[in-house]
Amino acid sequence: MEYILAGMVFCFFVLLVFAVSTLFNREEKILKSRIDEYIKSDMQKYEAKKSILTQQEKAEEMFGNASAGGSKKGKGLLNILRNIGAIITPEKVKEGLVKRLEEADVPLKETEFVAILFLLVVGSLIFSLLILKNFLIAAVLSPVALAVPFLVLKFKAAKRVSKFNAQLLDNLVLISNSLKAGYSFLQAMDLVAREGKSPSKEEFGRVIRECALGKNVEDSLNNLNDRINSEDLDLTITVVNIQRQIGGNLAEILDKIQDTIRDRMKLKGDINTLTAQGRISGLIIGLLPIFLGFVLYLINPGYMMTMINFKQGAFKGYYLLIFGGVLQIVGMYIINEITTIEI
Repeated sequence: MEYILAGMVFCFFVLLVFAVSTLFNREEKILKSRIDEYIKSDMQKYEAKKSILTQQEKAEEMFGNASAGGSKKGKGLLNILRNIGAIITPEKVKEGLVKRLEEADVPLKETEFVAILFLLVVGSLIFSLLILKNFLIAAVLSPVALAVPFLVLKFKAAKRVSKFNAQLLDNLVLISNSLKAGYSFLQAMDLVAREGKSPSKEEFGRVIRECALGKNVEDSLNNLNDRINSEDLDLTITVVNIQRQIGGNLAEILDKIQDTIRDRMKLKGDINTLTAQGRISGLIIGLLPIFLGFVLYLINPGYMMTMINFKQGAFKGYYLLIFGGVLQIVGMYIINEITTIEI
């Protein structure tokens, strides 16, 4: 076991040293600075023509990550993560990670995200095997460390989609009224990008920028649909693309889509009301063992510690807590899937 741990630590530090050494590559720094200067000058010209970009949006467009405008220490850390990730990231998984990061609106590159995963897993293994010296904890903790970042991405993406859906109806009303007032479709979206709220403001602003840089409207809208996994948005974009090909009154079509979205929102509210009892029951069932265990520990600590400190060969008492916790999570997940009805 010690040899395996030593090998893992050695590989980790080799990757770290290699990543740090690339920071001092002068030719790479010179090339990067020239590219940055070119991008900055080009974006300044673009800003003179288009006043819809904010300073934050320009930074995102030029750099594509949170290192824009940050401190030198922050940039150095991101460079280290990027270099580690470039070494260990398979080419086949990069496209999927890029899509997930865009859906969650996380200002990281795919290589940086993989580097964070690598550090978390290695850190959990070192903590479990070197400090706790327990292989079973390492077998449990390392998959958890690997899964938590993906769960965070999923949570952020779902929250962002929910917020976008809540704003979509108002945005469609604004676009429809703008079309009736004589605006073009791009001008109506530009109005949403300037007057709307986040995340609609950023997403429609990105569509406008892509169109201004030469991409056609259909492709820009399809890219928006890929970033926002929303059924209502998918319906809207599909109808808009069909209308642009065969013609028709787009304002009237958007009014009908608004009615469809309102009916769907009403139906979802009715379903949430009918399934509320099941969801509350799942929550109570999941939290009840934790509450009872805590109460029993307060009443009689020795009674609970007997189970935790029990040891019979390789078996230890707290394994029951881990096993029970896993079953509780699985049970809550199953109840949530049963009470979740897709429309």
